Amino acid sequence: MQKPLKFTYLGIVLIIFSLSLTDIDPAIFRRARQFSGLESTIYSRPVKFVALDVDFTLTDRREPIGRDIIEAIFDLNEKGIAICIISGVFYEAMDRKVISQIRQYEANSQRGFDWENFYIFAAGGSEGYAFDREGREYQIFQRSFTQAQDDSIEKAVEDFKITYGPDSITEVYRSTGKFTAYFKNTGAGAVAEYLRFFMDKLSDADVRISAAGNSESIDITVADKGDALRFIKNLLGLRAENIMVLGDSFKEFYGNDRPMIIDGALVLNVGDVVADPRVINTRDFLAPDVEGPQHTKAILAMLLGKRESII
Repeated sequence: MQKPLKFTYLGIVLIIFSLSLTDIDPAIFRRARQFSGLESTIYSRPVKFVALDVDFTLTDRREPIGRDIIEAIFDLNEKGIAICIISGVFYEAMDRKVISQIRQYEANSQRGFDWENFYIFAAGGSEGYAFDREGREYQIFQRSFTQAQDDSIEKAVEDFKITYGPDSITEVYRSTGKFTAYFKNTGAGAVAEYLRFFMDKLSDADVRISAAGNSESIDITVADKGDALRFIKNLLGLRAENIMVLGDSFKEFYGNDRPMIIDGALVLNVGDVVADPRVINTRDFLAPDVEGPQHTKAILAMLLGKRESII
């Protein structure tokens, strides 16, 4: 007489679980595996230096950085990881959005901050600042337009208004090494067309021309974010594998974070997906429908070895 089959409670549970999988979207498990792979990639890298964009990477446009990002910056600082904020905004905006927020948090939280391991580059990479142990900034990098470059930019602006209309440029901002123009007609297509116009007009001026993620303006600079990153890399004696870069504008042809792509560095894009094998698109791993600063928060948590929920 054949003995009846005996099932353990564990076996029954496994059968029920395997049957239940047929009702679960496989994308959930795929994204969980991808998240785990991204986390392993980041945590396994010997990162000693993090370069961060500001708008749409650390904060929404025109807003100061939030408390979560500030705390992550302090955590990185306590771990001995050097931080460099590299942005297209002018220094005054950088002070309002970033530096003053860090100072305020330092005062209110009583947490120490190693200012000598913190750097700021503003105006698209044309101005660079370090800090002494008391948090007083001093300039370490400066690139300025020559008179000939200034004249070429003025002539290009005049030609642009003749071509597109006298009110086609709505706002203009200047510093010694950066010129920014905002346009009446906006959007990626329009800005790409305007970029080509200025690139053609300024082809002999030895300037950098790029656009941020806002699709509203272009920047003309003497130096770019790549120049800034290479300067600080050499200053600190860093190897490429020690560097992590986070930005949102790596689009081919005009993304203003694209010059920060360094072969061998860990480059993470929290903005629109780009097809470049040197760049990791976080939207391939994390929730694609949330803003860049939320991705940045998760990435920094991974770097710090902190478990972060899949967003």
